[in-house]
Amino acid sequence: MKKGLLSSVFLLVYYIGICAVLICALATLYMIYTLCSSLVAGQVLSFDLQLFLSGLLYFAPLVLVFGALLMVLFFIRHPVSSIIPLIVYCLIYASSWFFVIPQLVRMNISFKEKLVGEREVIKPSAGYFRRMGSAIFYYSSVGEEDSLVSGVGVDTTATNNKVYVFSNLDFSPENGGFSDSLILDTLEMPPALSLLVSRGSLLWTIFNRCASGSFIGWLCFASLGLALLGVCGLRKLSVWRLVNVLFALIATGGIITFNVIGYTNHAFVQMENSLITSMGAVPFIKRISTVGNPLVILGNILAFVILVVIGIVLGGRHRFELAQHAAEEEEFV
Repeated sequence: MKKGLLSSVFLLVYYIGICAVLICALATLYMIYTLCSSLVAGQVLSFDLQLFLSGLLYFAPLVLVFGALLMVLFFIRHPVSSIIPLIVYCLIYASSWFFVIPQLVRMNISFKEKLVGEREVIKPSAGYFRRMGSAIFYYSSVGEEDSLVSGVGVDTTATNNKVYVFSNLDFSPENGGFSDSLILDTLEMPPALSLLVSRGSLLWTIFNRCASGSFIGWLCFASLGLALLGVCGLRKLSVWRLVNVLFALIATGGIITFNVIGYTNHAFVQMENSLITSMGAVPFIKRISTVGNPLVILGNILAFVILVVIGIVLGGRHRFELAQHAAEEEEFV
């Protein structure tokens, strides 16, 4: 009993600590990357409280969604035999989904609405060479009251790299979301990271839609949290901790991917509409289809049941092995 309570306290401290560190670290990266998008060569970065708060509100719900995985990793690293830490695990994650995550999403929407405004056109800095497409430009001067630039251009497609002089040309800040192509060349995301960010944006789009709707609609979406809660059943899948971590990561990634596809993929939506049409007479399907995605919800519930059954079977096997081992030791003595 005492050991179970102690493990529960450690779990709570670990969960709060790791989530706080991850949220602050991601918010800082968000602030720096956003500042760099409006930075031009020669300028200096400075801390921006509004962008930092925006990053906190943006990443906090995402980190809390992965909170179940973080706690499962704790259980893999620190195995427990008491049921108390598991109860605490369920209460923490359920509280996150029912109270904290939807409130953070609404706060983020409200905060973004206050910051909405036309983006200020950032003037380029003079004295730097910049590559734009197949040409290289050197801005010798920039207008003080406008964004007209003058300088020298090099056409690299010409046979002898034709050099020409230009003056009073309009400056276009469109450089892949960055104000300066020099900054873009340095901070452009690799394809893998860009794909991960785009998938995170899709998840945030779903967050916004569900949190802005009814409580029942959010409750249906929270079936994702129910499925992720079941991942804890894989913590004793193998005697090798690394194998358990790997399967927990795969299960979490698979559940989230399934939900993102279920809410955004056109082919999946068509299949779901066919299900609603064929089973529209079933009261549950008919009611849920008005506020959520029945196929996704059923898939999440099924995933939760399967993972819980796996956890019960593995837990029973583990206790049987411990009892058998204890019996063998007594017989040996």
